[in-house]
Amino acid sequence: SPADVWEVLGSDRRLSRQVGAARAVVYGRAREGRWLAILVQEDSRCDGSWVVLAARELTAEEALQVRWLLGGAV
Repeated sequence: SPADVWEVLGSDRRLSRQVGAARAVVYGRAREGRWLAILVQEDSRCDGSWVVLAARELTAEEALQVRWLLGGAV
């Protein structure tokens, strides 16, 4: 849901990977327990702002990998 996306983007426990000059994928867990991958792009009209392009739920294997990268229990 959009609320889950904003929870992950506002969380202190998230992981971000650059996937181009102006795009990144943000990984994290919403309060309801859903692990998400969120594709964002820098907003060329406003410095420091990002636009959400897409989001999806992680597979169980992907969620385990992100959890491990975040240091274990989340």
